Amino acid sequence: MQLSRIADDMTGGEVVNGAKLPKYLRLSNAILNLIEAGEIRPGDKLPPEGTLAGALPASLGTVQKALGHLKTLGVVVRNHGQGTFVAGGLRPMSGERMPDDNLLHFRFADDDNATPLPVYARVESVEKVAGPRRGATMPWARFLGGDKAYIRIGRSININDEFDAFSQFYLPWSRFRDLLRVPMEELSGISLRVVLSKTYNMPTLHFDQRLQCAALAPRACQALGLPAGSPGLIWEIFGRSYRRQPASYQRVYLPMGHRPIEITSCL
Repeated sequence: MQLSRIADDMTGGEVVNGAKLPKYLRLSNAILNLIEAGEIRPGDKLPPEGTLAGALPASLGTVQKALGHLKTLGVVVRNHGQGTFVAGGLRPMSGERMPDDNLLHFRFADDDNATPLPVYARVESVEKVAGPRRGATMPWARFLGGDKAYIRIGRSININDEFDAFSQFYLPWSRFRDLLRVPMEELSGISLRVVLSKTYNMPTLHFDQRLQCAALAPRACQALGLPAGSPGLIWEIFGRSYRRQPASYQRVYLPMGHRPIEITSCL
């Protein structure tokens, strides 16, 4: 960890609305700058508080307040007796079954509401899709910003061999174009959130969800083996990363009659 870079960033003195930022915010921003630049990766352990205070122009109290602020933002995880770690450092797993501890969204309760049902994911397509044309409305483009194109990953999701779902996962083309060269089998059975975190330093730290009952899209009906225009649940998931910047957009299509969904807002 480049403590000299952090010290230089702190000394520069960021000014917002004509006022100099408090020292703890300058410190937290300096650490976040290194994380966003990929010089500190998700899962990395930060130096102890005392080491930071001894090497930086900051008291121990300022260091603790800065790390506490980063924890509130969801950027770091602080474990008593173990230290402070950059959030998002989940380990990818092989195989088609998605590990239960990686399931944030595809959580369907069993009869006792005690254990999430097993979920199996298979990537069906990874493709480049054009950006919006004038006057067109694309929810992923509105959320992710005006990139010239997007990566779309289509997945078949099987829940406990009982029913299927269809997912379309969107990412900005400018940052994630390399995914077109990744074999689809390497993306099956793992959380795409893990891929973004480990490979692209883009962990999902916050997300919003929106659900509605409506006619499913033609591509979803085809993937699910349903007649065109069949009703179902359309589930939108808006993923955000550092500084709450948009990271990913996912649209999930579910047929009628599926198991109850367990909604969580915690990562």
